[in-house]
Amino acid sequence: IGSTYTVGGTFYRPSGWAFPKCDTTWGTMDATVEWCSPSINVCPGGHDSSFYDTSCYASATPDAPGWEPFELTWEATEASFTVYVPQESYGSETDTYITFGQAENATIPTVLPVSDTTYIDWKSSGYTGTIPTEFGLLTMVTELNVAGNLLS
Repeated sequence: IGSTYTVGGTFYRPSGWAFPKCDTTWGTMDATVEWCSPSINVCPGGHDSSFYDTSCYASATPDAPGWEPFELTWEATEASFTVYVPQESYGSETDTYITFGQAENATIPTVLPVSDTTYIDWKSSGYTGTIPTEFGLLTMVTELNVAGNLLS
């Protein structure tokens, strides 16, 4: 928290593709997020499949077809951040991502999500200890992802 980070690289956008290819149909599309192919987004916290609805630290997409370098710099306000690289290929949209950092020695909260929750994704959140028994009350949950934590 409070550290400054930079990520850089080079985009390639083929000149024969419609440009820019941006999808504005995903959720509310927060103004700090670009879902373009290609693009890069850096958002606070762990992986969130609805990152495009949240406020991110930095986002970039190329201005024109061809090779274009990029560099993003941001100051972290949370203990972890996730870099997303949305891409479309032949009509199939994908998000590649990697999460850096995590909270240390945090226990899973015992405050339950709403009763109709069906999916909980707390992957690589830095949790330790055990899963609270209160989670047995969430009868609608069909998937609980806690991979990458130190749970017993």
